[in-house]
Parts: sequence; C-alpha cells; structure tokens
Amino acid sequence: VRRAKDLDSNPALDEIIQRIVEKYTQAIINSALTDIDAREDAYRMIKAANELRAEIKSVAISPSVNAWNRGLRGKT
Repeated sequence: VRRAKDLDSNPALDEIIQRIVEKYTQAIINSALTDIDAREDAYRMIKAANELRAEIKSVAISPSVNAWNRGLRGKT
C-alpha cells in the first residue's frame, strides 16, 4: 500500500501515463478511416493506461477508505 501511495504521488509516473494516452489518442486521430483495428487497439491502450492509473489510486487510498468505513460502522 505504501508503494502504491508513492506511485500515486509520483509526477514522473503521471507524466508517463499521460504521454501514453496522448500517443494513442494521436494514433486514433491520424489513423485512416478504414483502419478500424488500429483505432480499436489504440482505444484499448488508452483504456489500459487509465485503468492502471485508477488501480494505483484505488490501492493508495484503500487504507483511508477502510478507516473511514470503520468509523462509520462505529457510529451506527
């Protein structure tokens, strides 16, 4: 969890993921209208990059969420 927090707050990783998203967004923009496979592959790569970012964030905040939920359970 600590390493996930380190990754989540790492500007270099954020920059890398952003570059990946931009690269594949440009691939979609510059693809031929008939190149459906290339656009679908680029879309999948963008989705994977965003899912990686979301998963890192999810793991990084999970202790906070768990603590919050424990606090709520104690108040009911």
